[in-house]
Amino acid sequence: MQGSNTSGDINTEVLETLREVSELYFEHYTFVYNTIISYFFEKPVKPLIELEAGFSHLMSVFYWNKKGEFKKSKKNLDRFKAHIERLLLDLYKLCFLKFSEKVIKLLESSEADLPELLKVNSTISDNFWEARNYELQNMGAEKKEVLKEYKKRLENSLETFRQTGLLKK
Repeated sequence: MQGSNTSGDINTEVLETLREVSELYFEHYTFVYNTIISYFFEKPVKPLIELEAGFSHLMSVFYWNKKGEFKKSKKNLDRFKAHIERLLLDLYKLCFLKFSEKVIKLLESSEADLPELLKVNSTISDNFWEARNYELQNMGAEKKEVLKEYKKRLENSLETFRQTGLLKK
């Protein structure tokens, strides 16, 4: 919606944005966040900061809407969604980084087959490069497509890692 000049306009827009964010949550957040938690047993801090910032903007939407300041409400709604998208991108990038660090630790410990580790490392690097390249080539485009690319590339990396038997929960 372009205008958001009335309470009804912004309320409709809020519901639509919440629907979009809930789709992002179930399609991306649950996958990548659970991957980080289950394989690395840690809660990443930076994405949680984005979540907090997004929540603050969401609460501001309702505050400004109640005061009849619909342009401020719309501005905060856009910022809310941007923080959630940033959170998801950060989680995907962090997950690639964590898997790369895991490969390096395995290489240093020499407990694993070197050719297998090099294959996994190459797959992780190539997939991250492809996802990042897609993101850069699609600046300003719908973030949903960029997130799908990161998810596809991470799933591919995970599958390669699992096939080696080196990745255990």
